[in-house]
Amino acid sequence: MKTGVGIDPISQDSGVFGDLDSVLNKAVDVTAALASGGAGNITMFVADNDTITIGDAAEFAELEVIVDTGASQNVNPTWEYSTGVGTWASFVPTDGTNGFQNTGAMLWDADDLVGWVVGTGSEFLIRVTRTRNALSTAPIVDVIQLADPDIYSWDKYGKVTIDLLKVISIPSYQ
Repeated sequence: MKTGVGIDPISQDSGVFGDLDSVLNKAVDVTAALASGGAGNITMFVADNDTITIGDAAEFAELEVIVDTGASQNVNPTWEYSTGVGTWASFVPTDGTNGFQNTGAMLWDADDLVGWVVGTGSEFLIRVTRTRNALSTAPIVDVIQLADPDIYSWDKYGKVTIDLLKVISIPSYQ
């Protein structure tokens, strides 16, 4: 493996997905429907500026979104995190759903969400807002789950973050 200057050679997020404490679709509670084993089939972002608000008692850094029917175009989502009750700050995650057009993961570094604190309902909140004016097909979502993965890495400065290192003797030959 070879990388250029300033590139992190290896990063692995390791963990499991679990159900969220709350999911609001335009202020309507759809948590049970979007949980693993739930009914799914929730239409989101029907109109411009519609929101979904995702919350959990603990910080998280990844969402898995399983889409039944993808949006006809990228919904051009804006992303915010709670900085208090009713206050928000913007951030930009990596969006593997391409704006809710397909199933994928949405990832961010929780350390980058400076000042992320519990908002309404005593939960760490993420709010997603549709900003596309016209959309012929709104996405229909079956599951949204979260993960707070452990990150193992070898960064561009040579810092290695690992959980366990086991060294074994291997014969060497010329």
